[in-house]
Amino acid sequence: VKEKIVPVWVNEFGAHDEMEWLERTVRFFKTHDCDYAWWPLNAGPKPGPAQEPEHYSVLDADWKPLKNDRRIDLLRALNS
Repeated sequence: VKEKIVPVWVNEFGAHDEMEWLERTVRFFKTHDCDYAWWPLNAGPKPGPAQEPEHYSVLDADWKPLKNDRRIDLLRALNS
């Protein structure tokens, strides 16, 4: 990554309440121009019979960004 020999894609990372980890990860991605996929973007419950809430989602049930969610601010900073 540091030598920029090849492109780097980080697939499906996410955070629920691991904010220190997420802040460091975002800082690294921005510094080294890494591309990424957030896990998961979707809203609503996890698939399956239990219908558990998806705590890693950054969208509400109406598919709008969650209000006052630090994760969204960090992800936006990656794209600025």
